Amino acid sequence: MPRTFEYPRLRGLIYQKYGTQADLAKKIGKNPRWLNMRMTGQVQINKKDIDLLCQGLNIDPKDIAYYFANKEQVEKEDALHSEQ
Repeated sequence: MPRTFEYPRLRGLIYQKYGTQADLAKKIGKNPRWLNMRMTGQVQINKKDIDLLCQGLNIDPKDIAYYFANKEQVEKEDALHSEQ
């Protein structure tokens, strides 16, 4: 099964702070397609992209792993928490 890179927590933060991915893209000086391709896994997010997104979203560096967890990781963590 291919890995899914949807970043649900990051997506939620984007919508909470900006309403749309397009508005965040504009804020960080990128076009919406640039952001969409990274959010859907069509283009792998690199460190430079992460730094730019963290700056635009005011993500503390210690929270990067939380927000950039992919869908599989989030589902696994949620399942573990629901068992406890």
